[in-house]
Amino acid sequence: MYTQSNMMLKSAMNNKGEFDNSRGRDMLWLCRKVSDISAYLFRKDLDKPISTDCGIIDVPDNEILPTYYYSKDAESLRHSPPGRIKRLITEITSLKTGLSKGIFVKHASSRLDIMKIVIVGPEDTPYENGLHEFDLFCPRNYPNEPPKVWFRGNMVCRTQMFNPNLHPDGKVCLSLLGTWDDPPWQPGQSTIL
Repeated sequence: MYTQSNMMLKSAMNNKGEFDNSRGRDMLWLCRKVSDISAYLFRKDLDKPISTDCGIIDVPDNEILPTYYYSKDAESLRHSPPGRIKRLITEITSLKTGLSKGIFVKHASSRLDIMKIVIVGPEDTPYENGLHEFDLFCPRNYPNEPPKVWFRGNMVCRTQMFNPNLHPDGKVCLSLLGTWDDPPWQPGQSTIL
């Protein structure tokens, strides 16, 4: 809870308008209390920082955008509808403690809707030790519509299909993304995680 609360507080500082109502202020008050209590209970050495290394980091926007597949979509989105950034803050906060081993995410510091993801192929699978890179963009109507995901792959993956859901042209086919049959994205339930 310490990690989630601190992530929520940090992100709220950069997006104050998203929390400028009674629910938002209550959420931030609760996050402050959880953060304070956690720090008090779990830190015996106050000079030693609590580890938050969990596979997700924020980086300056210019470290992502030059090679980002959805950069034109991101550049055209100048204003975010109310609630969108708050939802992204909540989801990234969940990613801080919910990522599986071998999944690494970096998001743009000022644009939580811009992410690069690397998945290391799990042991004892045909994908073992492979590095699988994806670009993820949450469009204007997110979370009412699914994120966009582009498979960047590597040279081997770009010349031949090695998974039926990952195409050599970069298309990712999943029902949650609306690119495959089966249960679709559900705005109130589906998440990036």
